[in-house]
Amino acid sequence: MSGKLQQKNISDSFNLIADKRLELALLIGAGALAIVLHKVLRWPLDMPGRHGLEFMAIFAFLRLASQQKWAATIASIGAMTALTLFSANPIGIIILLAQGVLLDLLYNHLSWQGRIVILVPFFTAIAHMLKPLLKALAQTNLGVFSDSLSMGLVTPLLSHGLFGFVGGVFGLLAWKTYQRTRSHFKA
Repeated sequence: MSGKLQQKNISDSFNLIADKRLELALLIGAGALAIVLHKVLRWPLDMPGRHGLEFMAIFAFLRLASQQKWAATIASIGAMTALTLFSANPIGIIILLAQGVLLDLLYNHLSWQGRIVILVPFFTAIAHMLKPLLKALAQTNLGVFSDSLSMGLVTPLLSHGLFGFVGGVFGLLAWKTYQRTRSHFKA
C-alpha cells in the first residue's frame, strides 16, 4: 500500500466528519431560527397552531434535505435552546422535543424503497397536533393553563393539524425546489 493512497483515505474521512459537523450545526441553527421566527412573526390570524406554517415548513425541509436519521430531533434541540433564551417554559421545551422525535420516527419508519415523500405533510400535521395534546395533559395534570385550549381540545387539534399540514406542504415544495436547483447546478 502506497503512502499516497493511505493519506488520501485519511483526508477523505476528515472531510466527511467536517461535513457532518457542519450539517449538525445547520440543523441546530435552523431549529433556533424556527423559534426566532415564532417570536418575530406575528401572523394576523388569531387561531391556535398558526405558527405551524413556518415551524413545520422548516422541519419538513430539514427532515427531507438532511442525511441525518434524527434531523428533526436535532433541529428541535436547537429550537429548545433558543426557546430557553426567550422564556423558561418547560412544557414548550417538551413539546418541541416531542414534535421533532415524532416527525423523525414517522419518517424513519418508511423504508427507502417504500418512502413516499408526499406523506411528510401528514407527518408534520400529526407532529404539530402533539402541541395541544401535551398542553391539555399539562393543564389537566399540572394545572398549567393554556389560552389555546379555552375553546376545548377539538378546535386546537384541528387547527394545529391544518397549519402543520400546510407547513409540511411548504417544506416539501421547498425541498423539491432545492432538489431541482441542486441537480441543475450539477449538470
